[in-house]
Amino acid sequence: MELPGFPPAPITVPAAPVAPTIVPVQETGGLYERAMLAHLHIGLWSGMKHDKELAREVARQHGSDAKMHRHTKYLVARERIEKLSQCAASWREHHRAMTLAWADDRGPRVLDGRAYEQWMSTMQCDENAFIDLKRDVLRDYPEAIQEGNRLLNGAFRKADYPTLAQLDGRITFRYEVYAFPEIRNDFRVAMGEDAFRRARARDAEMMGQFKAEVATRIKEAVRHMADKLEVYRPATHVTKAEGVFRDTLVENVRELIGMLPLLNVTNDVEIAGIAARMQSELLNYSAQTLRDSTSARITTAAAAAGILADVDAALKNMGQFFA
Repeated sequence: MELPGFPPAPITVPAAPVAPTIVPVQETGGLYERAMLAHLHIGLWSGMKHDKELAREVARQHGSDAKMHRHTKYLVARERIEKLSQCAASWREHHRAMTLAWADDRGPRVLDGRAYEQWMSTMQCDENAFIDLKRDVLRDYPEAIQEGNRLLNGAFRKADYPTLAQLDGRITFRYEVYAFPEIRNDFRVAMGEDAFRRARARDAEMMGQFKAEVATRIKEAVRHMADKLEVYRPATHVTKAEGVFRDTLVENVRELIGMLPLLNVTNDVEIAGIAARMQSELLNYSAQTLRDSTSARITTAAAAAGILADVDAALKNMGQFFA
């Protein structure tokens, strides 16, 4: 069954953003000149419905107050929409990994101009995969309703299901960028001096939050590496290896290092220095070498501990405390 606006195409497996080569920090004027706001919105259909009549029936069976019951049922078999939901989580993570929080986690996020092309390429790849999966959901929807009728039996109600057109409108993938807002001096006239100063103060606060978020990402990745290297014990002829880690232990750190110049939207020298240290001190050995060599583990774990101490000091100096 061919659907309008959805030409046949093979499913594209969404891939994580490719880590770019570290680029030098460059001062290029205000943040509004080198960054933008990027927004990703993915609309999904849960395939679930609150059934008030079923809740009342259960209440009658147990002689309880209907207000104490809330019954949720699946309208279609979970596996029919599960893949789209799982991929959506990956797509949102791709977007989050390349951006920083702005006003809140649900709205637009800050995107460095140097990351724009990579972000757009990633979003386009994810959108292609979304189109393929959405096509499958819409194509199979009539069959899914029939299956739901069989599985729900007496709890099936045709009115619970959106029409195909309604379902099409609910499952969406949109991404866009906006100009980064600039608080200019001439805004004083319109805003008033007090409001202008508060806006400026909020701007300065956001710059600190950007640095804190990047530092926290570094801390999480480096701490994970340090912890894994500390507890790992290789196998012997009588015991199995303990605290086993995968190759991704190193690759995840490598990927973050590649992203740090693009996340460092404030061109903070301290963040750039930590990124350079991670590059030179944490990536000297492959994951396999770290498993095989005690000295490599000790050296890398010590380097990770030193970087963690510096990140903690930076966060403390900013008045930011993260567990």
